[in-house]
Amino acid sequence: MDLMTFVLGLLVASAAWVGNDWRKKTKYSVTWLGWVGIALSFAALLFTIAWAWSCMLEGAPQAAVVGILMFGVITVVIGALTRIVIIKGIPASKKSQADNISQSA
Repeated sequence: MDLMTFVLGLLVASAAWVGNDWRKKTKYSVTWLGWVGIALSFAALLFTIAWAWSCMLEGAPQAAVVGILMFGVITVVIGALTRIVIIKGIPASKKSQADNISQSA
């Protein structure tokens, strides 16, 4: 279990490092919705890895595979939606509505 915690910690630290480098080098401007999606997809990925690893340590490989399938699909869906939000951004009509709301408040 200690090894799993160490590996997950390494994944978090390396993801923060790579994310910071990507933020500096990229041409995309990531909105708050993109950052939330990135955080959610990364958290779902970590949960998937932790689930599978702990199930294997418990001696339940079928539960590990089911967890990888279920939580892995959720991770892929969140990641794909986040990629769409980052690349396409928020549509102009939504931006103008958001500006009107923030100006009226």
